[in-house]
Amino acid sequence: MTQSGFQLAGNAAALYEEQKVPAMFAPLADATLASLNLSPDEDVIDIACGTGIVARKIRELLGTNSRVVGVDLNEPMIEIARNLQDVYSQSCEWHISDATDLPFKDNEFSIAFCQQGIQFIPDKKGVLREAYRVLQPNGRIVLTVWDGIAEFMLPMVDSLSRNVSSEVSNIAKAPFAYDARRLLPLIENTGFKNIIIDSITINRTIASTEQAIRNEIMGMPFGHLVKAKGDEILNNVIHETLIGLSKFQLDDNFVIPQQTYLIQATLRD
Repeated sequence: MTQSGFQLAGNAAALYEEQKVPAMFAPLADATLASLNLSPDEDVIDIACGTGIVARKIRELLGTNSRVVGVDLNEPMIEIARNLQDVYSQSCEWHISDATDLPFKDNEFSIAFCQQGIQFIPDKKGVLREAYRVLQPNGRIVLTVWDGIAEFMLPMVDSLSRNVSSEVSNIAKAPFAYDARRLLPLIENTGFKNIIIDSITINRTIASTEQAIRNEIMGMPFGHLVKAKGDEILNNVIHETLIGLSKFQLDDNFVIPQQTYLIQATLRD
């Protein structure tokens, strides 16, 4: 089984859904879907779906005629997705699954999404091969990968390096460290055609409070490592992050631009 580099323990998955989804991943899903031309009868798989925001947004957009499936190796993420009580979550299928070994037959889906997930999976060729296998002959794949480290993370990364360790700082930078352009030859070699790479900018909005930054830290894979250092260290990181983000203050929030690559490809011309 291929382990993802983004594994959340304890209540981190709940904090992810509570904070990161509305602040960042829901706006990204909206911007991505707005750039696509989806038909109501699409059969969709959302790979490395987290708590399923892309799948839920697709269900909301397309209605009930399509099949929408979310898969993730991280069991707490899927449990959150399954237990959300909105109609969009309840009408999707949710599976705990390795992205390199999907539990589906060939040609089951017309479109495969992977929002900010493939950079965490060591076997990227395996993910692309599986996406290719489960897609129909006229199917397409849609990937998003961050374009460099987010402005939001810069003061936190600096503070973690000073107060905790360079290793924890590197974990914090990991979601932004992979260059999406490295995927292009892998996508082509898998057999996909018509590869397009674009750029999308969204605004990441987060409350400008100590509690919001605390939740942000604790919703990260490194959160428990910071907490283990004690309250004084954690509070230092929170305080220094708040100071570093002050230039993005807008009313009671920080509003911070964040850029991502959007990659699309099809199975054939």
